[in-house]
Amino acid sequence: MKKLLLFFVFSILFISGCREISTETAIGNYEWNKATPKSQNIDEAKLDLAFAAAEKLGFVDGLVIIRNGYLVGEEYYNGFSADKPHYIWSCTKSFVSAGVGIAIQKGFIESLDKKIMDYFPEYKDVIRDARYYDITIRHLLTMTMGIDRESKIMVPVLQSYDWIRETLKLPLIYNPGTTHSYNSLQQHLISVIIKKTSGMDLYEFTETFLTLPMGIHINDRDHDPKGNII
Repeated sequence: MKKLLLFFVFSILFISGCREISTETAIGNYEWNKATPKSQNIDEAKLDLAFAAAEKLGFVDGLVIIRNGYLVGEEYYNGFSADKPHYIWSCTKSFVSAGVGIAIQKGFIESLDKKIMDYFPEYKDVIRDARYYDITIRHLLTMTMGIDRESKIMVPVLQSYDWIRETLKLPLIYNPGTTHSYNSLQQHLISVIIKKTSGMDLYEFTETFLTLPMGIHINDRDHDPKGNII
């Protein structure tokens, strides 16, 4: 609970201080303008307490405070720094979701309501539940395709050679679009859909259209046994 609460508080500090950045300023190696906490109406003593509390927790590797578009403070822990790459784990899903929006904007994907089996005709032989033909990209993004949560079913899929085939063989325990069930396999389906429609794997696609224009380089990435980016 403490971890969740701290993340929530820090998220509010960040979000409340953000403002929209124009396309012109976002392109290239973006550098935050810096300001003192006092100039942005932040109590410096309380900010110092927040940094100290973050360090004591042990699991926080960095805390960055943005207020009114200004960088007012940042501290890093556990050997990390602003320039050291860090695994972002499931934050990757936000990049995947943004990638879908870009793919739609550029015409690679028709819409969020496109049926996913349109992209996987080679796997029709494994489909045992007709409801699979009702699943859309929107359902993948919202994790409502209908499969069970990953803690129950993910390991056998990851131990296989073809993750897509094994995912599409999973039983649907919910009707598509009705129930959220956290499972990263749904995001993996999106990764392969982006690859099929754009001709670029998720890494190349994301760097080309999203991260490099913002001055962000993806340091490392993983892939499934067939070479699909995860």
